[in-house]
Amino acid sequence: MEEGIYELEPIHSEASGWQIRVGDKGLILSKAADQLPGNSELCPVSCYRADGTPLFTKLAFQKLMDELGEYWGRGEILQLQIESKAIPYSYQACQIPSYS
Repeated sequence: MEEGIYELEPIHSEASGWQIRVGDKGLILSKAADQLPGNSELCPVSCYRADGTPLFTKLAFQKLMDELGEYWGRGEILQLQIESKAIPYSYQACQIPSYS
């Protein structure tokens, strides 16, 4: 996603379950470790295996929903600010660029 400030909104469908809409076109959602996020998709994770694959993606998403749900329950508007910054990756698998 591009840098910017985006409003977050919980959405639900029978087909996809709970997701968080990020602005007009982005999503925060849970995916299996073997599925790559698509364009404008963000997937929270709890930690990574030694080979760089994510673990506990569903648990991380549920924790995020639980935390944010308290604010939405009070009628508050939540925003996410996205910035580009260099990340010092510690896992070798994460240092290999992937442009698929």
